[in-house]
Amino acid sequence: MNDLQLLDTHGPAAQPLRPETLDRARAALLAEIGTAVALPSPTHPVRRRARRRWWAAAPVRRFAMLAAGVAALGLAAPLVLSPDEAQAVVLVEATAITFPLSPGAVPAGLGRPVFEKDENFQLAMYVGEGTDRISVVVPDDRHHWDVPGNARTVDVAGQAGRLFSDDQPEDRSVSLVWQERGGRWVGVTGRGSYADPARVEAFAESLQGRPQPVPLRLSLAPRGWFPSKYKSTKVVTYAPRHGDREHDTLDVILLDALSEDLAGDYGATEVSGATVHGLPAITGRIASGWVVEARTPEGQAYSVLAPGSFTREQLIQVAEGVRYAG
Repeated sequence: MNDLQLLDTHGPAAQPLRPETLDRARAALLAEIGTAVALPSPTHPVRRRARRRWWAAAPVRRFAMLAAGVAALGLAAPLVLSPDEAQAVVLVEATAITFPLSPGAVPAGLGRPVFEKDENFQLAMYVGEGTDRISVVVPDDRHHWDVPGNARTVDVAGQAGRLFSDDQPEDRSVSLVWQERGGRWVGVTGRGSYADPARVEAFAESLQGRPQPVPLRLSLAPRGWFPSKYKSTKVVTYAPRHGDREHDTLDVILLDALSEDLAGDYGATEVSGATVHGLPAITGRIASGWVVEARTPEGQAYSVLAPGSFTREQLIQVAEGVRYAG
């Protein structure tokens, strides 16, 4: 393997090193360190020349081997990264996505919950026939609701709640809002046949602090990114909490079917095949970065849209980590 091949294989954004490569790099690094330590003081002219020859010999190879050795040994590398390299994406275990509350029992006629999250609330909606549904909302604060002055005070698990109705002709609802002992605000709203104070109170009383996993999620995401928005039957979006890339997002979108033409549907270039979950997939470059379309092992089609700071390999790694228990 020549120097350029070595850098191409083990340079930035390379694939994980093989054990035998790590062993050779470790041995080379320790040998280089030993040689450097054994060198006499550089003040003597002959010794200065020897030191210069040592550093001048095969610079590309030496740098690549030292970099590989530093990574293998877990040593702190000198701060020689460019700004772009310092901002490189590092994939880690993704933040779990859960809804914080579960009912003791779901009323007959209502299905599995649909979970949503936006900038200032989380929601679980249990939907039945027609307009029948019960929603549980956990907002950032009580101002999520416009509680009327004639709201009735009721007890919810030992806490004072406010029960009120909205009697719109085509969308009547009954809501109960309260603050838990820990300070979290919760609201339950019933519609259709569940726009009934007794039903809403009973459902609110049954809620327990037992988190429910959201069906659509990732197992890998960039370090420091979190699930900022989602609708569990459609999409989940991860974004940085802060920093220089607040405009970047990583989106997983459930599809009815895979695209027949990635270039036509996304304006994609560099379109190429890939394998995700052991199944055929397709990737491409788009204006905002990358796209991959693939299927879960259960057959659900989906796409992953990632910013241009990702490598194609990282895009595929993220796609491999898509989980959907729909």
